[in-house]
Amino acid sequence: MVAENKREYGYDSNYSDGEAVCSSDGETWDTPEEFLKFALENGYVKKKNIDEGHRYTFDKIIDLMDDHDEFYTCGYRDHRDVIAPDTMFITKKSCQEHIEKNGYHYKQPHTYAMTAWRNPEVERLYKILKETDWYNA
Repeated sequence: MVAENKREYGYDSNYSDGEAVCSSDGETWDTPEEFLKFALENGYVKKKNIDEGHRYTFDKIIDLMDDHDEFYTCGYRDHRDVIAPDTMFITKKSCQEHIEKNGYHYKQPHTYAMTAWRNPEVERLYKILKETDWYNA
C-alpha cells in the first residue's frame, strides 16, 4: 500500500504539534514566511509596513493586516503512515513504481506493508495462485 504523512489543522495549541495560520475558506500556511508572502502578494499587508530582516510571527502578521477576520492561528497535528485510499499492490516493486509515476498525488509517500496473516480468504487465494497451472489453464 501507499502510506503518506498527513497534517490535520484546527487543534487547540495545547494539544498540537505546532502552529499554523488557517483561513475561513480552508487554506493553511505552515510558516510565517509563506503566510507573509501570501499576505503581501494579495494586498492584505502593505510592503511599506514590513521591516526587512525582521522575523515576523503569525500573530504579528495578522495584526498588520487591514482586514484579518478570515485568518486565525490554529494548531496542527502530524500523522505518519496514513494509508492512502484505494492503493494495494502485490509487490513492493509495483508500489514503488506507482509512487514514482504518481507521487505528486501524495505528501511524502512511501511503501507500507500490511499482512493478511491468518486470513482464510487470502490463504485460499494464495493456494489458488500457487496450484493453478497457468500455462495450461
